[in-house]
Amino acid sequence: MPATAPLTRPPMVGFVSRLSATALSQTSGAAESWIQVAVAGAFSDPGRYGDFEITPEHLANMAAVFASGKFPVPPTELCVDYDHLTLSDGKGAGDGKAAGWIRALEVRADGTELWAQVEWTEAGADAIRDREYRFFSPVIVWNKVSHVGESLGPVLFNGALTNTPFLQGMQPLALSATGGGRSPLLVMAALLDSEKKTRVEAAIQQRFASPDDRYSCWLIDTEDGEIAIFYNNRRIFRIGYAIGTDGSVSLLGDPVEAVVNYPALSATGGRPLMSKTLITLTAATGGAVQIDPDQLEATDFVKALRAKLPKEGEAVVSSADLTALQANVTDLTSKVTALSANLATEQTKREAAEKTLSLAASTGEVDALIRAHKATPAEREGLIELHQTSPALFAKLTASRQPIAELGAPKGSDSTTADATAELETAVQAQLSANPKFTRQQAMAAALDANPKLYRG
Repeated sequence: MPATAPLTRPPMVGFVSRLSATALSQTSGAAESWIQVAVAGAFSDPGRYGDFEITPEHLANMAAVFASGKFPVPPTELCVDYDHLTLSDGKGAGDGKAAGWIRALEVRADGTELWAQVEWTEAGADAIRDREYRFFSPVIVWNKVSHVGESLGPVLFNGALTNTPFLQGMQPLALSATGGGRSPLLVMAALLDSEKKTRVEAAIQQRFASPDDRYSCWLIDTEDGEIAIFYNNRRIFRIGYAIGTDGSVSLLGDPVEAVVNYPALSATGGRPLMSKTLITLTAATGGAVQIDPDQLEATDFVKALRAKLPKEGEAVVSSADLTALQANVTDLTSKVTALSANLATEQTKREAAEKTLSLAASTGEVDALIRAHKATPAEREGLIELHQTSPALFAKLTASRQPIAELGAPKGSDSTTADATAELETAVQAQLSANPKFTRQQAMAAALDANPKLYRG
């Protein structure tokens, strides 16, 4: 094997490769990946959806609406479930559980593909890793109306893990480190340390096999990349490696004999390989220097540091001081608890007062409309509720109202009351069909605004 070269960075305790680290949340340890959601094209399904087209403009709108926060409105999130069970009327308890949550949407491939960043639940990640689920199925609402009545166009409503996707030719699911392009996304991200170790050891055994070789190894992430440390006939070597998209291990270059910090290596799960402990330091030149601890203890610098340490049995903090400190902490904790309770009470009172004032303001606005004969008493509760939930929509729907005496036939018409009522009802039903989010009161207000002749006056 090649000449000795120092390992200039001590081994780390535990190991996670850069490949797997990008597929894991930096805070929670949850698996994440970018998945292909939809592609532009013409589609046909005579049994369910008929002929339809997904355009780059549709995909761009889905990404833009998600980024704007108009749907879903934060902190509401888009769910990825199993087999669309959240939309099933006959689902049982737990059937609507999430496999993951969509964190971001973006268009790729010149606007012809929509991709989503998904944070997977533990069960969802396992289902993908074990190949129990292989594909993603999107749910698209083509003419979504927001909670404030705004038309948003096509939006991604949610999605599901499935094995029978409608959109054919989509990329299979994987816990991917990159998710870019149209290549398969099966990447060995989130392998356990033990699985990686087994794969790398097998690769070393296959390449350097001889009857008396030993291949127990340690995996280390260095500034120069991922390396494996292994020993062969009582000599220590290092070699770079990489894990391919299909999980295969490639050994990079030739092995180099290395100087190793044995105590640190032992901490990663191995055992010391020498009876004498050596401390490995990195010299200013970048090389590794090993120092005998006995020699280090004999230096004046270390002796001066040792002299400042407490003697054996010597208390750094007195018992009385510690007791007083604990009493202060207990007192402060009690005060903080009391202040928190008072703050919660005051917050509740303030919210109740604000609600009362808001309701009084809404009631006053609606009663003024009724007194001005611009609304009927039958609309009172619905208009108050609308003013509470969406003042802007209330103002829009009532701004152009004209004084009325009663609802019924068009002004000056000879039609009977029954005919007028039927005409109004037809207009209300048309509004409800066009705007599924509308309440009946909102539909009636919209119908009257669209056709003032429906007012009797």
